[in-house]
Amino acid sequence: MPHKRSKRSVRESEKQKKGHNLAPSDASLGSSYVDDTPKGAARIFNSLKVRQDYHDKKKSQAAAAAAGAADKKGKRRQDPAAAGKNANGLPKIIPGESLGDYNRRLEDHMRPAVTQAMRDANAKRAEEERKLASEKKARREAQKEAKRRKDAGLPKPDKEEAAVVAADEERGVGGREASGKRGRDEEASGSDTEGQTPKRGKTEFDKAPQRHSILDVMTAPPVLPKLKKQKKAAPSSIFAPIGRNPFNAGQQRILEEERERVVARYRELKEKQRFDKERETESLKTKKR
Repeated sequence: MPHKRSKRSVRESEKQKKGHNLAPSDASLGSSYVDDTPKGAARIFNSLKVRQDYHDKKKSQAAAAAAGAADKKGKRRQDPAAAGKNANGLPKIIPGESLGDYNRRLEDHMRPAVTQAMRDANAKRAEEERKLASEKKARREAQKEAKRRKDAGLPKPDKEEAAVVAADEERGVGGREASGKRGRDEEASGSDTEGQTPKRGKTEFDKAPQRHSILDVMTAPPVLPKLKKQKKAAPSSIFAPIGRNPFNAGQQRILEEERERVVARYRELKEKQRFDKERETESLKTKKR
């Protein structure tokens, strides 16, 4: 074993091989050894080594510059694997890196893409929900309009007229004004054409096919919409924020007794202070006399 001391015979043979009266080595001297060679002499002794190192450095720099120029001239793309990434663009595991560190680094690398994908999905889902809500609202409005026409005894509107009225309502124009304007335009266009009888379209101003008595409306019972039941406001107390009393009956009785005792004690102290103050004022008046 290297940490065990060898036998005496082996040590003697090694000593004979090395010889006697040798100069001390750097390992034996350790870090406390200080070279006392003058700097000028050291520069002369090491001049050949310094020059050789300088020439080697210049050659390596020239070779690197030539390789870079060749890559730029040929427009060769760098291999993704050489840049520390796989063919898919994901970073590779570094030699000596643990699997947990690599997984965390990979998650940090892919986090922006995952976040963007989640945002796009949420935006798409919100757009679909908004579209469904608008369609549901349009169907509800159409049902209300159909029920109103049925109750009033009006005929069903044509598809073209309903589309025009809906477009006018979206622009903020009333349905009656739009239908009246459309009827006037049709009359004007019909009067311009010769040999053709003007054809008046169906408008909102036409009379209802059925007549209703005013008594039907007057004697009709009122219709009240279903109102939301409001929760009755609880009596104001110190437990209003939490909505319930956290104490049971026994604890509540003890608290009430303690409260009455404290209030009585407070009133006694106030009465005593008032009495002492009155006595002090009386004594001051007597002294002045």
